[in-house]
Amino acid sequence: YQFNIASNMFHSGYLSRAVNGVFPVDDGGVNYKTGTAAGITVKFAKGKGYTSLWGVKDADDVNDPSKLVNFMALGHDSNRDTFYEAKIPLSALGNPDMENTGIGVMLHQGEYSPMDTLPNDPATSDTPGISDSNSPKEWSDIDLLTAPFARIGK
Repeated sequence: YQFNIASNMFHSGYLSRAVNGVFPVDDGGVNYKTGTAAGITVKFAKGKGYTSLWGVKDADDVNDPSKLVNFMALGHDSNRDTFYEAKIPLSALGNPDMENTGIGVMLHQGEYSPMDTLPNDPATSDTPGISDSNSPKEWSDIDLLTAPFARIGK
């Protein structure tokens, strides 16, 4: 399953279940549906949950530790931050056997192409893109994610 929400939260997102390794788009609500139809609720508010904010200025430098900076020390305005929370019922994910199978989770942020993922996948930083905006390598290319997801359960 993949779940996408817009960063401006204009809707509850969309949930899609892979069929033969492909995520369908708009199949009448069978494997692709709105988050609301799947029982997912999303909330957001201004705020932060950190005292330091480490990262890189350019997504292309994500694997270079010498490029890490503390954005708080550089004057980051936390009043512009947004905290998101999504409540996803297990029924929306096919009621997985958490004890024996668990579920995998990966978060990504970006427009047409993920700019970064948690857990980090090199696909978001090693392929040339087709746009000069933001990151020429990671704005409008296609990413084939292969990093293992974070695991919940076994």
